[in-house]
Amino acid sequence: MTPAAALADLLTTAALTAAPAVPAVPLATAGAAGAVLAGIATVIGLAIKLVGDISKLRHDGYSAAQERAKAAEERAERAETERDEKLDEVRAELEGVREELAGVRRAMSERDGQHAAELRSRDVAHAEKVRAVEAEQHARREAQETRHRAQLEECRRREVRLVAETHQLRVALAATPGGLPPHLDPERPDVPLLLPDPEQRTETPSPPT
Repeated sequence: MTPAAALADLLTTAALTAAPAVPAVPLATAGAAGAVLAGIATVIGLAIKLVGDISKLRHDGYSAAQERAKAAEERAERAETERDEKLDEVRAELEGVREELAGVRRAMSERDGQHAAELRSRDVAHAEKVRAVEAEQHARREAQETRHRAQLEECRRREVRLVAETHQLRVALAATPGGLPPHLDPERPDVPLLLPDPEQRTETPSPPT
């Protein structure tokens, strides 16, 4: 017996039990009522089946939705994991670039330091060379000045000696019988002071032997 028939039978029994005693009805009338009740039971069975189908569809849809949500969550987790892995790779690459850049900066700093040291060494060498040249020039100037002072002092001494010798000569000539020649007399400014040129001096011939 199908569920619809069983439900119709159950409803018929319940209706007959609950109904008050009525006069007997014709058989045809009872058959029509049973057919109506059977139709109602069929409709109810279809409704129950429809409700079950709807519940199943809902359950299936909910399960599918859960599966889709789970799949989406798994995809999101995989995407997040891949993103984290890529981010870690990028971070590692960035750290490598930073280390390389730091190495380049250290090399540049060392090179700049070496260049600065070379420049300082050159400056020190140049300054020492300049000081040495200046000291040499100063020594030469001092030596030249010393030599000039010595020559000047020598000239002054020679002048004093010549003045003294000239005075002695004048005194000696003045004591001679002929007296002091006019060109040697300092009291005769009108007569130029002429001294014989040693290169043009004529030698007196010696008497023949």
